Amino acid sequence: MDWLMNVLDRFTHPTRGLVLSGVNPSLDALCDDEIRKLIGRHVKIQHRDGTERTASVEAVDVARSLLGKVNIHIALGSNFGESDVELGATVLALHEDDGRGA
Repeated sequence: MDWLMNVLDRFTHPTRGLVLSGVNPSLDALCDDEIRKLIGRHVKIQHRDGTERTASVEAVDVARSLLGKVNIHIALGSNFGESDVELGATVLALHEDDGRGA
């Protein structure tokens, strides 16, 4: 599993469902397609109390600032609500070799 980001914001989009937003400076040098591939089709969300949930990724949006900093937005669909993911939660990428991922 790879650390992707901590949740800095979350909101419900009318068509994409719950969207998690965050940053990861180590991804700033990657192109958008590389970031999407790294995120994959499934993520694990770890809360500060130790609880975890696995979620399917519906969509990924990568926004860049004028300074080249990357903001990541991961849409989880309508199976999650804002109360299901706390601010500060950790988002990890799941991969095929984890036995649970994409």
